[in-house]
Amino acid sequence: MSVPTTRKILGTLQLILGFAVSRDLIAADPAKGVKVIGRRDEGARKVVPPSKADVRLLIDAAEPNFRVKLIVAAASGLRAGELHALRWRHLDQVSGEVIVETRVDAYAEEDVTKTAAGMRSVPLGGEVMKALLAWKVRSRFSKSDDLIFPNKRGAYTCHDNMVKRQFYPLFDAVPSKNSVRVEN
Repeated sequence: MSVPTTRKILGTLQLILGFAVSRDLIAADPAKGVKVIGRRDEGARKVVPPSKADVRLLIDAAEPNFRVKLIVAAASGLRAGELHALRWRHLDQVSGEVIVETRVDAYAEEDVTKTAAGMRSVPLGGEVMKALLAWKVRSRFSKSDDLIFPNKRGAYTCHDNMVKRQFYPLFDAVPSKNSVRVEN
């Protein structure tokens, strides 16, 4: 875990233990005086996005259904949780935009975006819109409230499964000078 996350967890634990001491549930706070040693940026990695050429190689090598998801992700910059929560009603065909107002978490719980700034409209190019509309025609799930990129049952795509079943094989199939794997 990162240093900031570790500090947050320790702070919460200390509050709980302090409450337990105040109620005589425990005799002493075993976390009293414990400090997290480390700089805030310790363990942080700089994320280097792939080049346009590498993204193009991945898109070209992807199977057709996954290709659409890659095209939308690359063109929009949406986070995975935002992409997985997109429904057809979020696609504005007139303005050529996708409206981002929801996200899905690792537990398949849908909610609004984490911050108010996360709610936004993202313009998509004409080719991206064409790819999405062609995908809608091929998809079994094309009603307004259906997810744009569902799993086989029409439910949320599990991010870990997508990475393991689609991204890793794709990364292995496409040689790149910067062969970097995405770590969960």
